[in-house]
Amino acid sequence: MDTLVVKRVESLGESAEVTLASDRGEIVAFCHPCNLVAGQRVPNRLHGACESVKAAFLTDWPEEAKLLLAAERLESVGSFTYRGCGKVRDQSGGLVEVLGFIVDVGEALPFDGPLEFESMRISIWA
Repeated sequence: MDTLVVKRVESLGESAEVTLASDRGEIVAFCHPCNLVAGQRVPNRLHGACESVKAAFLTDWPEEAKLLLAAERLESVGSFTYRGCGKVRDQSGGLVEVLGFIVDVGEALPFDGPLEFESMRISIWA
């Protein structure tokens, strides 16, 4: 299984703000309870409380538009809150890959391929 590297842990009492690195980016995730330490390797499985998941484009759209809309991206829009575009890694398991991070969106996905998502909170369960 892929792993992520814990870059930083900022304690918030029993929980923490954890900065994780893949080979292609960094993300800040919520962790509760948290016993992680900087430098530790953890399984590449994040949990996203997603409020929106949709196909990045429709199949009949022009190829140029599909290429632009399918570009992987991950944008922080608040504390532990992200929006981005990734690709379906496991349709029935609800797993999305974006910039090297595997995010469990909590439900089976009705389509395969590039998708856009908005998550109210990205968490790591450790």
